[in-house]
Amino acid sequence: MENLPEIPGYFVKKTLGEGGIAKVYLALREKSNQQVALKVLDPKLHNGEKSITRRFLREIETITGLNHPNIITIHDSGSVDSYYYLVMEYLQKSLRDKIKTAKDSPFDQRDLIMIKQVASALHYAHKKGIIHRDIKPTNIMFRTDGTPVLVDFGLAKLKNAAERLTQTGITVGTPDYMSPEQIEGLELDGRADFYSLGVIFYELLVGDVPYKAHNYVTLALKHLKKKVPRLPRDLKHYQPLLDKMMAKDREERVPDGDTLIKLIDQFRNSKEGK
Repeated sequence: MENLPEIPGYFVKKTLGEGGIAKVYLALREKSNQQVALKVLDPKLHNGEKSITRRFLREIETITGLNHPNIITIHDSGSVDSYYYLVMEYLQKSLRDKIKTAKDSPFDQRDLIMIKQVASALHYAHKKGIIHRDIKPTNIMFRTDGTPVLVDFGLAKLKNAAERLTQTGITVGTPDYMSPEQIEGLELDGRADFYSLGVIFYELLVGDVPYKAHNYVTLALKHLKKKVPRLPRDLKHYQPLLDKMMAKDREERVPDGDTLIKLIDQFRNSKEGK
């Protein structure tokens, strides 16, 4: 039988998933009977690794300071006994689910709106000094009305933070979606997130990630050295937009979310985008 944590005010029903340092549970708020997602730090890690505890607390601090319609809503946080926890809105479907269930290309015109909304969320976070650093399909989820929501700020980095929990030269993120500068372990800015969003854009258009390899080193070299992949003929009108999102040199990449939103609007209003 599964050993579920006991958090006052919540009835924990089942495990939804787990990552490297925490588990996420489906729970009910006892006062309102509202379903929520309860993220709980593994007590074993909490007791043995202070840096991991600081990282989890940093995530709580980071995300509770954000208020944007396309960023996950936080209801509560705290600690009890050996548990540190974060209570979030419960979301069931991710962009990864959409891509998996698509028969051919998962892309439709509404996805440009989704990209715009995620770009808006990133622009907002970046202005707050927060770089997500792990933009991927599982970290874009959907409310029941179809609104995309950016989730999981566990690897987020606060620019100019007094305490650095990761250092320059340490690579973090998901290799399939990491920017060249992220792979090199360089100091990052928000443009790294837009590269990752560009990889997602490609995956939506084509149905697969742009670069594939059997090991990390080969995959990393492809992100660093290979040109932005060419789209099939029937999708080539999207190439200029993809090129601006996935430019290897970040100086040539879209600089911020507002610029990306304007580019998408220009594309949608152009003859090619109709």
